[in-house]
This record gives sequence, C-alpha cells and structure tokens, in this order.
Amino acid sequence: MSISDVAKDLGHEGLSVDILLVDCNGCEWESFHTWFESRISFKQILVKVHGVHKNTLEFFKQFQREGYVTFHKEPDIKFSEGKDTEYSFLKLDQSFFHGKWGLWKTDRRIYEGLIGSEKDEMGEEEIKKNETRKPRKTRWERKKLKRMKLENQKNLNPGK
Repeated sequence: MSISDVAKDLGHEGLSVDILLVDCNGCEWESFHTWFESRISFKQILVKVHGVHKNTLEFFKQFQREGYVTFHKEPDIKFSEGKDTEYSFLKLDQSFFHGKWGLWKTDRRIYEGLIGSEKDEMGEEEIKKNETRKPRKTRWERKKLKRMKLENQKNLNPGK
C-alpha cells in the first residue's frame, strides 16, 4: 500500500500534513520516491534508515530536490547498536534556496536546479552581481582597517 493509497483512504489528498513518520525496516530505500508522488504536502518527514544501501545517495538527493533540509540526525543505539539512523527533514519555502538571501549564493548548483522544481524570478544580471560582490568585513576587521588608516594619516602628517 502506497502513501497515495493511504491518503486517498483517509481523505487527505491535496492537504498539507504536519508529520510523516516512516519506519519500515529497510523498505525506505526502495519506496522513498513514492513519498513525493502523492498529492500531499508533508511539512516534516521523520524516517529511520536501516544500514547503508546502494540508493543512499539518491535518497538524500531526492529530499534536497523536494526542498527538504535535515534538521536532526540521531543513531539508534538502543535497538540497532548504531547501525540504523533516525533523520528528521523539514520542508522549507523555495525562497530559502533561491531568494535574495538564499543558499544559491554559496552553492550555485542549488540555483541551477538540483533543489526544488521552482526557479525564482531573479535575472541573470542580478545573479552575476551578487556572485562578484565581496563579502562584508566583520566589525573587528572594519575597526582594524580604521585604526590602520588613522595610523597612516599620523605618519604622513606627524605635526598635526
């Protein structure tokens, strides 16, 4: 039975569900694609992954493409002696990834479509301008620069 089937049976199609909890003893590696095919939006997905699988990389890439970030990770030391791990994913608004202050500034690959299906409305000129902009100096760096300028002025004009 798929998530779509369960949603249909419960009358949840087209709704936003707060939390999806998945602990299916290894089936997560084969079924994770179907979690995003349903007509339900999940705000959080909590999943216990069992061991490491050939689909591990694709598993995490799928969450990134769907706009989820990991906000908690914990090994299951009580029941699996640390072989299994519990992950908590949070769905974020696309503006977090693509907006004016989004992550695309630090990782261009995200902006190019590896995360989420939507693109923001930012033009190519603005993207290039932000990429070439120098990072702002810290408060300490600004104070140090100001002291150095004052010292240079005193050295150039010793009589003042």
